[in-house]
Amino acid sequence: MDQQSPAEKVLSVMPHGKTKRLSEITALSGFSQNSVLRILVAEEWAGTVQRVRGDEETEPFWMRI
Repeated sequence: MDQQSPAEKVLSVMPHGKTKRLSEITALSGFSQNSVLRILVAEEWAGTVQRVRGDEETEPFWMRI
């Protein structure tokens, strides 16, 4: 059986070119929000995803590139 890395699991719930809320990604991946956020930030640096919008008051949206 193939084991996905946490990053692969998070990316697998994010269709290319579609935005998702952090809470949706967290719920679909099954990881904690902190873990998902760490993965997304690392993937943002790698150029795999981008933060679409969000600030302290609103939940960030992320998009897989």
